Amino acid sequence: LHVRSRRQRQMCIRDSRPTVLPDPNDPNSPDVITIWENDVPRTYRKVWDPEKEEWVYILDEDTPLANMDATPPTGDPSLTGLWALLNGLSLTGVAAVLTGFRRKKKDD
Repeated sequence: LHVRSRRQRQMCIRDSRPTVLPDPNDPNSPDVITIWENDVPRTYRKVWDPEKEEWVYILDEDTPLANMDATPPTGDPSLTGLWALLNGLSLTGVAAVLTGFRRKKKDD
């Protein structure tokens, strides 16, 4: 880094930013790279293109997410009646225990 002036350091940092995408099929190419286009950073991700049968860089926001169509089921509604019955029985049991404690206190 340049010690003498801030302007020199800024120029050095600005000039070291990549402005061209590398060859994605090069084994040493990065999986993710940020390129400066018109002083705006744009991040690209390396993905396999099955149609071209080669690696390509695409914008990070355009990267497809895997398995977005397959949504797993979130519940089993077939046992709702059973769970409602068990819930009602437990609430009845709690109410009976509380009523028994209150009667015992009144009797003492």
